[in-house]
Amino acid sequence: MVERFAAQPGVSIPQAMGSWTDTKAAYRFLDSDRVSPEAIRAGHVQSCVERVASQPTVLIVQDTTTLDFTHHPGTKGLGYLDHPRLRGLVMHTGLACTVEGVPLGILAQDL
Repeated sequence: MVERFAAQPGVSIPQAMGSWTDTKAAYRFLDSDRVSPEAIRAGHVQSCVERVASQPTVLIVQDTTTLDFTHHPGTKGLGYLDHPRLRGLVMHTGLACTVEGVPLGILAQDL
């Protein structure tokens, strides 16, 4: 699943998965109570920490992004954005990079 998403990061889940069976499996995985964003990120964060340790100097680039799901009323767990009618999430990410700008990975991500 990860390889398919990585190969086509700009496409939808059905497009990335290629078949209804694989699409359904991806949705089941993502909807599972045993899967959490924190658990998925944990391995990536650990690998990033190892890459950071090998660098003499590291920059942590921060970004705050607003994810607007106003037009998806069935989506649960949303909060208010800049206006009470706008619903979505605010995501803050810390990306580790070398001084040359080579990304090392995401160290932190809060919703």
